Amino acid sequence: MFVVGAGCAFAAIGLWRRSLWGIRIALVILSLNIFGDLLNAVLRHDYRALIGLPVGGAMIFYLARYKTADSSSSR
Repeated sequence: MFVVGAGCAFAAIGLWRRSLWGIRIALVILSLNIFGDLLNAVLRHDYRALIGLPVGGAMIFYLARYKTADSSSSR
C-alpha cells in the first residue's frame, strides 16, 4: 500500500504543477487500475468491477488531451 500511496502522491503533485511527468504517472496508475478491474471481472467473475472501466477510460481520455505547462512553453 505504501507504493500505491506514494505513486498517487507523486501523480497528485505532478498534476498540481501541471507537469508532463505527473500526467504520465497518472496515466500509468489509471491504466493499471483498468487492467486490474478487467482481471477481477474475468477471473473472479466480479462484474461490479466493470464500473471502473468507463470511469478510468474517461479520466485517461481527459488526461491524454490535457495541455501541460511543459508543452505550452515549447512554441
